[in-house]
Amino acid sequence: MLINRWYHNPVRKLAIVTAFVAWAGAAMAQSTPADNEVWVVSGSLSESYIDNLFLIDEGPGDWVTNASVSLAYFRTRPPNSFSAYGWLGGSYFDRFDVYNGLKYGAGFAGENGLDRRARVRYSGPFADGLNRKAFYDGRLGLPEIDVKSGYAATGLDYDFTDSTSGRLSADLSGVHYRLDARELLSAAADFLSPPTIPNPVEPGGGNPNLAPLIILEQLALEGFLVRDLDYWTWHFGAGLGHEFSESTQASLDLGVRSSTTETIGVPDGRLYDASFTLNHKLDPTAGVSLGYVYQHADYDRVTQTHSIFGRAQKEFSEKLHGDVTLGATHLDGSTDESSSWSFIGGAGLTLRLKRTSLAARASRSVYQGVIAGRRQIADELSGSVSHVFGKRVFAAGYLSYRNAQDTELDVYSSEQLFGGVALSLRLSERFFLTPTYSYALYDRGQLGPSPSRSSFGISLSYSKAFK
Repeated sequence: MLINRWYHNPVRKLAIVTAFVAWAGAAMAQSTPADNEVWVVSGSLSESYIDNLFLIDEGPGDWVTNASVSLAYFRTRPPNSFSAYGWLGGSYFDRFDVYNGLKYGAGFAGENGLDRRARVRYSGPFADGLNRKAFYDGRLGLPEIDVKSGYAATGLDYDFTDSTSGRLSADLSGVHYRLDARELLSAAADFLSPPTIPNPVEPGGGNPNLAPLIILEQLALEGFLVRDLDYWTWHFGAGLGHEFSESTQASLDLGVRSSTTETIGVPDGRLYDASFTLNHKLDPTAGVSLGYVYQHADYDRVTQTHSIFGRAQKEFSEKLHGDVTLGATHLDGSTDESSSWSFIGGAGLTLRLKRTSLAARASRSVYQGVIAGRRQIADELSGSVSHVFGKRVFAAGYLSYRNAQDTELDVYSSEQLFGGVALSLRLSERFFLTPTYSYALYDRGQLGPSPSRSSFGISLSYSKAFK
């Protein structure tokens, strides 16, 4: 009885996952000879003011101090590689001291060549709290009371011939989340903020510990706003790729995902998916692709979707790149009235000059929920600009608008506007000073007032690499 209670505690489950992946990563690291080893130590200290902390109508503001340190290790010897990292962060709220506390996380990732044809991939992050370094200072998110997440993944790539390859993958992730009652009023607003805008200050930067946000965003889209969540999901996938020529390739992928939760009101279920993609390179500067995606969700409500698309990309010059995507998605509902086609697609342009970069994108996408079967059509516009003034000064601005319409209940329709500016000042070889400002507006439609949130802050960061 005691063993059963210990094992079914979600926090201890995450500890088991973390211990397993840490042991596996250490074993892989020992088997990876080193041609190159690099350590990177970094830290940051920031102060920001958020005028509407919970993104509710006339909500309170607060000053927030954040500090973090991290250590990363990279070890490579082609075709083998291994990396590991750890971070520790703390937050101090001037008014809402209930959110004060430390957060930490660690993880690793790597790839090992078993022989000339086979390669194995693996990764395993764990976090107690969310590492805010991957977000804009202004998009603080919701101050969490208790967030723990763990993730373990592995994969095998195998080359059957010089032109045909196969792949297998498996992953397991879990989230333990406890939400303050005040945050229920703004949960959907924050999770629906545009999650895909690239960070202009730290391009290419990312946080592998985003499982809590991804899962909570999906639940918010479905209409579930829960205070307590213990959520587990696993996925198995298999794929096959073939190169018909140097300019034509095709790939087929199959997968199944199962999710389990101990939260009342959120159902368990299983998702099956399949996709096929054909890519063709017209010349060194242009290419086209065709694709098909099938999804079958078996939760409380069974849904099936079929999506087809075509994509073209073109390098008009070394500085100007563009792409266009056109397609459609069909929902197989239980009745003819609930079955429908929806247009999807988009277009984007990127201009890179000597010191200035511009990017713009317009798109229409369809979110098909798999838990409650909710269907949402979203039109998005986004743009960004950045400029390097010299060796020590870099500035960037970004703006995004999203209009999401629910096809069944208009109460879940919404509009969001998100934007900001950032300035990066290089004080020395290793120190950077970054003032930022951001603004977010969320139109709840029929749910009530349209709250907004402004944030300005300044951060001092340090980074050093050594062997």
